[in-house]
Amino acid sequence: MSLRRAGPLALALSLSSALAGGGTPTPGPWQGTARPIVPPTRCAAVLPRPTRDAQGGYLYGRVWASEPLRIASCWKGTLRGKPFALTGYDNLAAESAVVINYGGKVVLTELGLGSPRVVAFAGTTACFIPSPAKGLLYAVDVPNGRVYADELLANRVCRPERFLNGTGHQKVGGLNTAYPIDYGVIRTY
Repeated sequence: MSLRRAGPLALALSLSSALAGGGTPTPGPWQGTARPIVPPTRCAAVLPRPTRDAQGGYLYGRVWASEPLRIASCWKGTLRGKPFALTGYDNLAAESAVVINYGGKVVLTELGLGSPRVVAFAGTTACFIPSPAKGLLYAVDVPNGRVYADELLANRVCRPERFLNGTGHQKVGGLNTAYPIDYGVIRTY
């Protein structure tokens, strides 16, 4: 996918915007409500129609994928009194992206390899762990649609010790209702 190809550049951009105070994700208690939509295919498909590129891949706006993306997860709720929806997409090549709809603003962003699984909500941030085996953790600031892949920042905001406790009873953190991690995520690979 396009940002994954950029690798260090994407990381540098997220870290530089965090250091500059450019809309860093908010830690603390989740400032709203959230619930998974099961099955996720009940969510509206909000991903733009792809165009084929010269490499034989699919271009969804600024997100590139080698295989077509399809709905894999969906969360809806409110944040600071405004409705939001997080619609996760993945494909057979294990590439993932999320469409954030917050207060009428729609942002498509890449999550990288893995599944678009939400593991926690904190402040104004949804925390995704696309690949638990690799220990990747992304903080996604819902109001501005930014993905923060910087490990220190994501760990500070998402506080993974709350949900990655190794007990096998892992719940999505930050919510009053206990939902298991992967609730509503369709595994296809």
